[in-house]
Amino acid sequence: MEADRLLARMCRRHALDPDEAADLERLVARALISPSSVRKKILALIDAALVRRACGDPTATLDAVERDLDEEVLLAVAKRVHDWEPGASLDGFGLTEG
Repeated sequence: MEADRLLARMCRRHALDPDEAADLERLVARALISPSSVRKKILALIDAALVRRACGDPTATLDAVERDLDEEVLLAVAKRVHDWEPGASLDGFGLTEG
C-alpha cells in the first residue's frame, strides 16, 4: 500500500481531512518499509496523533510523534543494554532516589 493512501484511510477513520495530516506521510512511508513489529509501533503512534488531532490537540505534531518514537527506541535499547525497566530504582545507574 502507498503511504498517502494509508494515511488517507487512517484520517477517514478519525474524520480528519488528509491534508491536515500531510506532514505525517513521510513517517507512514517509513513505517511501510520497516519490519512488521516496527511498522506496528510507528503506525500506532501515528494513529494516536490522529486521534489527538481529531480532538483538537495542537500538540499532536510530527515533532511530537517523532519524539514518542525516539523514546520507544531508547527504551527498547535500554532494556537490551541494561537490566533496567522503566520506573525501576535508579540504584542500578549509581544513583539513589531521594
